Amino acid sequence: MSTEKKEGKEFDDLVKPAPPLVANPISPPSSQILESRGKEWDAFLGQVNDNYIKTLRSYAPKNEFEIEIDGHSKTYTRRKIKTRDYAELEKIRAQFAKANTNGDIEKASDLQFQIYIKCAESYLGMTREEFDEADFEEVKKVCDACNFRTLHGLPN
Repeated sequence: MSTEKKEGKEFDDLVKPAPPLVANPISPPSSQILESRGKEWDAFLGQVNDNYIKTLRSYAPKNEFEIEIDGHSKTYTRRKIKTRDYAELEKIRAQFAKANTNGDIEKASDLQFQIYIKCAESYLGMTREEFDEADFEEVKKVCDACNFRTLHGLPN
């Protein structure tokens, strides 16, 4: 029997952390990130994506949304987006994609929020002040669902 004490390994030596990933339905992750992930991570992200698609499918047919603004619930009615507003959103999305591709994370982050601010204004009539005080998780789901409905119509 050995009297030597076994040294334990650090957690990070045994389990390598997943690569950083910005979950974003507007712009998919780069192929480099996709190639560097493991099967378990891909399965997890696939499940997250499937669940988000279910959320979009349930939100897209709705015309009214309850969103918490500064601790109070407010009802917003979905509006059809005007062509000029959609064109402006597409320009911001293109700038976002370029910044993301170039690795300018700070600019990409700012542009991503501009996309959601513009979506909330265009689809819901939400003011910038309301957006700043809103429950972002809910605003994001509503905006993504409204955009999904614009692009694909109502799901079956």
